[in-house]
Amino acid sequence: MRKIDWNVLLPEETSLVSVVWMSYGDEWKGKVGASLYDWYTIAAWVNGGGNAGHNVMLNWIKVHFHELPWASIHAKIIYLWQWKVINITNIEKERQQLAASRLSPTIMIAWWAHVVIPAVHKTLEQIIEDSKNGHNKIWSTFTWIGPSYGLKSLRINVTVGQLLYDDGIINHTAETLVTLFPQLNKNNIIDEYTQARTILVEWISQWQYTLDIANSFLPDVLQKK
Repeated sequence: MRKIDWNVLLPEETSLVSVVWMSYGDEWKGKVGASLYDWYTIAAWVNGGGNAGHNVMLNWIKVHFHELPWASIHAKIIYLWQWKVINITNIEKERQQLAASRLSPTIMIAWWAHVVIPAVHKTLEQIIEDSKNGHNKIWSTFTWIGPSYGLKSLRINVTVGQLLYDDGIINHTAETLVTLFPQLNKNNIIDEYTQARTILVEWISQWQYTLDIANSFLPDVLQKK
């Protein structure tokens, strides 16, 4: 695992100023943020999952953001916090879109962030939605956030750290899930978690200052200051 060189990423003269968005929905957070992001080095996404999406025109290329904050086009460091639920495959797609526009921000993912896969969370969300009718329907955006946090509270989800270093976690989780939810497909669960692990391993082995797995981000920065 690479050691993060904060002297490179955050020079000594860097000031610590945070801009925090607290609300959900369309309150122009993105538009207001657009006027601020190029002033700051770090953009952090603290909680939640992939949203309905933001489309940005970048060098005449339309970039679609769901898993990464669209501040990725300005900030040097993107940090996905431990309370996030993340789709590794979609992050890779969005990283490739940034690379196509010659952008390569440092992407940092917290050790305890939970990994989301279609075979589990998308399937469960569809089952939940189909079980309701009329005014009882949730009318979900189908970004799988509800089932992701539900399983997280039950301690059944897989974290980034487990996916990287616990060899038995994929089979164990798949067996547990199909026991609790017979509608799920064990082979699909294993395949998709394995694919996510493969992407993570490739990131770590090939990227330099593009992805770091961090246990404690803010304490490191505050201690440096």
